[in-house]
Amino acid sequence: MKKLAYASMRLIACLLPGYISVDPTYGQKKPDFDEIVLKFIEKIEADSQYVGDNYIHQELEGDEELKNGVVFKVEQKLYQVEKRSGDLFKKLMARNDIRVTNSEFHQKKEIVSVGAKLLGRFEFHFERAETIYGEKCWVFSFKPKNDLPERTRADKMLNRLTGEAWIARETLNFKKLTAHLLSAVEYEEIGSGIKLQRASCLIAAKAIDGHFIIDYAQIEYAASGRLLFIPVVSKHVVKKIYYKSYERRVK
Repeated sequence: MKKLAYASMRLIACLLPGYISVDPTYGQKKPDFDEIVLKFIEKIEADSQYVGDNYIHQELEGDEELKNGVVFKVEQKLYQVEKRSGDLFKKLMARNDIRVTNSEFHQKKEIVSVGAKLLGRFEFHFERAETIYGEKCWVFSFKPKNDLPERTRADKMLNRLTGEAWIARETLNFKKLTAHLLSAVEYEEIGSGIKLQRASCLIAAKAIDGHFIIDYAQIEYAASGRLLFIPVVSKHVVKKIYYKSYERRVK
């Protein structure tokens, strides 16, 4: 058994040169997973900056509304997305496959924004090694840090979010993320209130010029609420976003 453990640690050390430390148990080298997470967060921020500065892309958003588990309403929108002065802007190009004319760019509110600001809110713990999309990855679980502020609606949700992230072992590229709420979130306002009963997401990424780009995202949520003390019908939505047609910006 000791020989098997020794061989396993040697294999890991060979696969991750540069991110190693001494394991006092076996007297051999193993990955420093805390250092991997720090370098991963630095890289993901740099990648986001690089792609935003150098590429434009399209986003195909599909919203499915469900009632009793059955889809009863579907809407699809195609956007052109580009970065201007550090902010993202989008323009509606088509709705339900019908081209939209005279549309203008508007500042984009991020549905999915994987970066250092977001990831810095969480504690990461190594779980296992796994191969996805043909690439060997480290899999880390994450959970919110303690005593985080709750100034906004987003804060309330993020402070209850847990999940797993897949990091490519050779390049430290972001590959995949899954997340879900630990508990329901209530948003109380004067005369109204909304309860986010559950929410989950899946984000898949790929590489361009050695940098990560988001390829696909799926967000599902169920919420109910009231408006001026009048009950509001519950809402269950699945949003699917395909990130496509990445092209070099013309500068």
